[in-house]
Amino acid sequence: MFWRYNSTVKLRELEDKNLLKLESENLKNRAGMEPTRTLKQSVRMILIGIFFAITLTAFEYALKNFEISDFLRKVFQFGFFGSLVGILSVPYGLYHLIKSLK
Repeated sequence: MFWRYNSTVKLRELEDKNLLKLESENLKNRAGMEPTRTLKQSVRMILIGIFFAITLTAFEYALKNFEISDFLRKVFQFGFFGSLVGILSVPYGLYHLIKSLK
């Protein structure tokens, strides 16, 4: 009886190892098929981030002007915060640039 239990356990261990190997191979294949950013897209994202940095400077300069109306000030504030968010594409583009060069 002990022999039968022991052989069943060993068979299950082998099945588990084969299953684990198949799952890891499937995961590797899926990871390889995922689209990655190309060099061109990464450089484009960095350039977009630089453009947003320039517009951020322009919006900041415009907000310091005291002669603008309240509505225009709100528009400039919205553009200022939008440019702050747009600048985040620079490190994201650098990350993908480094990743694509590996």
